[in-house]
Amino acid sequence: ALLLALAVACPEQIVAAHVRHDLRPEAHAAEDERAVEELARRLRIGFVRADVAVRALVGNEEANARRARYAALARLAREAGCGFVATGHQADDVLETMLMRLLRGAGPRGLGGIAPRRRLAGGPASASAPDASIVLVRPMLDATRADAESICRAAGVAWREDATNADATRWRARLRRDVLPVLRDLRGDAARRAVASARLLREAHAMLDAEARALLDAGARTPALATQPGKSYEWPRASIEAVPGVVLGEALRLLDSSLRERDARAIRRGLREPDRRRREWSFGRTRVEADRERFVVRVAPLPEDATASDTTRQSPRS
Repeated sequence: ALLLALAVACPEQIVAAHVRHDLRPEAHAAEDERAVEELARRLRIGFVRADVAVRALVGNEEANARRARYAALARLAREAGCGFVATGHQADDVLETMLMRLLRGAGPRGLGGIAPRRRLAGGPASASAPDASIVLVRPMLDATRADAESICRAAGVAWREDATNADATRWRARLRRDVLPVLRDLRGDAARRAVASARLLREAHAMLDAEARALLDAGARTPALATQPGKSYEWPRASIEAVPGVVLGEALRLLDSSLRERDARAIRRGLREPDRRRREWSFGRTRVEADRERFVVRVAPLPEDATASDTTRQSPRS
């Protein structure tokens, strides 16, 4: 649906891109690619493609596929001289994403859903892409899946369904099959309401982010480099005790994204202890220390070939 709309609005400025990964049967993947290429030919626009291999990667399969897909799209965009990558995510995707993150206990950042715009990649300049910065945009977030299907029907275009959408062992597929129909029965505009809520949560998170960055600036020896690794931050303990826990947690997360909610809770709990004795916590590359007078955070540099540790410890010392 998005490709149809853009082909009408700016046919001279778009290229259809397809990323093929190894998580689905080869025959299905090949059929999907042919369908996209044929539509591009029908619309008289360019077509580019890329293959990514993710099946053998360690970690969450869907997350690995998403990272590989966006990396490939950024590369294709740069090679084609395009500054933007537009994807067809819509309101139903926002609702699904919010539900998944809610079940994981996400905060305002996660519940902000799918961002309508974000920087996707950057790289060395070239003749075709002078600044080499690629921006991801999602123009259809206010439209529903039903809207997208209506556009395709009106244009006489048959859409294809990802076969993994029917795999009920996947969270998103199970939510789509069993939960979303119930929500639509309860409230027909559930997806659009989710988009509105996500927008408010992103605005709330922007305020939280600003406060967290101000806190880091206040504690950093070099404020302009406050969120860079390999730095130290120090505050009077009394001033940190007066900071809302959610702001402190966000500040620590800006320094080291491996911070988990239980890490943040442990630090807040330690700061509330009346004995005020020396305590230490660590997560990822970060070490946090608190004594009677000071609250200190040290973030180690991240070696290119190292991965952050997930371990957390609390070791009170007198």
